[in-house]
Amino acid sequence: VTVLIGIALISRWEAVMSYLPTVLQHRWQLTLTAARMAASEPLFGVGISQFYPLSEQFRSPEFLILNDSTYLGARTNTHNYFLQVAAELGVLGLIAFVLSLYTPLRSSWKHIQFTRNNWLLAGTFAGVICFLLTCLAGQPLIIAIVGYPFWIALGLLSALTNMANQAYHGDESQALSSQRSLGTTRMPRVIIITGVLIVATLTLAKATRDRNDVDLTRIDYGFYDWETVGGAASVPLRAGTEYRWSRGNATFFVSGNTEQIKSAIQDREIIQIREMHKWFGDNVESWEHIKTYSIEHGQPDLRPGDPFRKNIKSSEGVYICGDHRDTPSIQGALVSGRRAAAICLKN
Repeated sequence: VTVLIGIALISRWEAVMSYLPTVLQHRWQLTLTAARMAASEPLFGVGISQFYPLSEQFRSPEFLILNDSTYLGARTNTHNYFLQVAAELGVLGLIAFVLSLYTPLRSSWKHIQFTRNNWLLAGTFAGVICFLLTCLAGQPLIIAIVGYPFWIALGLLSALTNMANQAYHGDESQALSSQRSLGTTRMPRVIIITGVLIVATLTLAKATRDRNDVDLTRIDYGFYDWETVGGAASVPLRAGTEYRWSRGNATFFVSGNTEQIKSAIQDREIIQIREMHKWFGDNVESWEHIKTYSIEHGQPDLRPGDPFRKNIKSSEGVYICGDHRDTPSIQGALVSGRRAAAICLKN
């Protein structure tokens, strides 16, 4: 992998070197933005998932110009998950996050040094370390589909370490060591209890101080994520008019001194015509909208992890076809019918 990356860099060396100063400047401005945000609320941070909406307030004018030149806009994430944790959860949250990683990694590293033939433990450890290195240049853990496997892998690493510990020490020695450690567990418990009391007291004090200053304008309910209309294909989600879908009822907050709100609201009919225009062209303009039907449970439920393809043969002489046998779509129904016909002809 390293050789392939090296070849790719050499083949595009001029482009890499011309773009490198912009990348380094962008990363440095992100670091400064995270530092300003963390300094504003050093203990508890600005709140979970608040770096992106607040980054525009803490960025420098140079950063705004740089982002405009790279189609990134004024709001962005840190591209460093550790800095993002420090800004959103404060020093206390960063310490808790680092300790949750350090404890299993330290124990695993000790066993890897003594038991060098445990390749499963060593491989899992290396994978976790490599993933954490990517957190220095990105924020993968804010994406659920990436975060869940990582925490599962970290739990697997802890389990493998525990298994290696039992195999190395044996049941008897482990029992003796646990008896010897009874007298030494009081001090860590005292430290943990003291820390919890300090955090609870500071949290209550902060909530009492800031409850009247909470900015509800950054909170909404009933809306989906931002999407883009007419965005450039080469820069998805970075250009064009932004909009958000809403459910039947949606809630958002405005500041107390607001006198007038101007919001462009489009109903589902207009959006549907716009979508059909992409398919059928200008002929859509002459179409008359009659009625829209929202059909719930119109397709089989295919959840993450479910197999895309299921058996066609139910029992001897009985065959089943339909989109519930393949992907839930017209294509899946056609494919399942062809599979059923092929099995019937074969038998």
